[in-house]
Amino acid sequence: MEMKVPKGTHRNKINIKRSIFIATVSRAYSVEEAKEFIKKVSREFSDATHNCWAYRVYEDATILEHSSDAGEPSGTAGISILNAIKSLNFYNTAVVVTRYFGGVKLGVKGLREAYSKSAKSALEAVEYTIVKPMNIYRVQSHISDYGKVKSILSKETTIVEEEFFEDKFEIVYASDKPLTEDSILIRKEFVSVD
Repeated sequence: MEMKVPKGTHRNKINIKRSIFIATVSRAYSVEEAKEFIKKVSREFSDATHNCWAYRVYEDATILEHSSDAGEPSGTAGISILNAIKSLNFYNTAVVVTRYFGGVKLGVKGLREAYSKSAKSALEAVEYTIVKPMNIYRVQSHISDYGKVKSILSKETTIVEEEFFEDKFEIVYASDKPLTEDSILIRKEFVSVD
C-alpha cells in the first residue's frame, strides 16, 4: 500500500462563492510537531474568520488523528480535512485550512465540500515521499563479523546507520523481520521506499 509523507510545506488558495480558502500542508512526525505547525499557521492568519485543521501522524507505532472545526458548524471543516488526508493516504501530515468569509453562507454541505476541496487541492500539489512502516533493528557484533553481517543485511534491508567502536560495530537497519540472531527490535517507523 502506498503511504505518503509530505517532503515539506505547501500552500494553495481557492475561492468558493467569494470566500477565500487557504490550505497549508506540512510534514509532522509527532503530535507535538503537528500542534506547533497549527499554532504557527493560525498566528500567521490571526485575522482570518476560521483556521480549521487536522493531522494524522504515526507515532510510537500508533496512528494518531485529530481535527477541529475551529468555530465552523460541528462536523463541517475538521473532519472534511482529515478525510482528505486519509483518502489520499497521507501520514505524518498536518493541514490547516484558513477561511476568509466572503459574505455568502455555504451551508453544512457546502462547507464540507469547500474544506475537503481546499485540503485535497493542497495535498495533491505537495511533493511527497512514499514510505512504508518497518521495524528498526540494531545488531552489534565483533568487527571480524562485519563483512558477513553486512552481506546478509545488504540484500533485504535499508541501513539506517552504522557505528564502529574499538573491536565492535553496530548497524541499525530497517526490515520486516530480524535478519541475524542477535538483532534487537528498537522501534517501528516509516522508511522511505522511493
